[in-house]
Amino acid sequence: PTVTTASQPAPSAAAPIVPVDCDAAIRFSVWTVPCWDGAATLGDFADIDAAWQREPVGWLVGNGITTGISPTRFDPDGSLSRAQAATLIWRLVGSPTPPSDAPSFVDVPAGSYYEDAVRWMARHAITTGTGGNRFSPDAPATRAEFVTFLWRLVDQPGSNGDMPFVDLTAPWQVSSIRWAASADITTGTGATTFAPNATVTRGQAAALLARFAASVS
Repeated sequence: PTVTTASQPAPSAAAPIVPVDCDAAIRFSVWTVPCWDGAATLGDFADIDAAWQREPVGWLVGNGITTGISPTRFDPDGSLSRAQAATLIWRLVGSPTPPSDAPSFVDVPAGSYYEDAVRWMARHAITTGTGGNRFSPDAPATRAEFVTFLWRLVDQPGSNGDMPFVDLTAPWQVSSIRWAASADITTGTGATTFAPNATVTRGQAAALLARFAASVS
């Protein structure tokens, strides 16, 4: 699906980046795949130049998952904070209301735009915070952290695929990144590198989310 705007042409309609089957009702332990049937559009964003960013960002915009950092900027090369990462993932799954017993972190203010997202993720062990009852919302999200959130979202599946990357730095990174590689959610930053501790950019996050959505649709 496409929508053409005056400021940016819409992503190609040759094949939808995320297949739409609103009758499938694919369920995981804590969420059901929504009907992602919004028409892809870049809206008024004037800073999406790279071809690999256009379709993912257009899909996120069309499905109400991102509004960018301003009406005309998505900032694809900018850093994604942990609060922003949580919010994107929470919107992806339909913005569920966290249960009343959902944990709170001391550095997640009540009423903040990311409060519900973080509490919902914490309640379902998609995030455990950064220690000391903190979530570190303003810290940049790393590439490994972002992929691990997605892996936990689909119930931590195993993978028998080979690990193509040689630069992982911690045991907790291995299962999620191997899964993401085998599911074609990531191709890394090179043939044998993933850069797990590098900050995930907003453009990279958009691509990971769209590929993740395609993998579960």
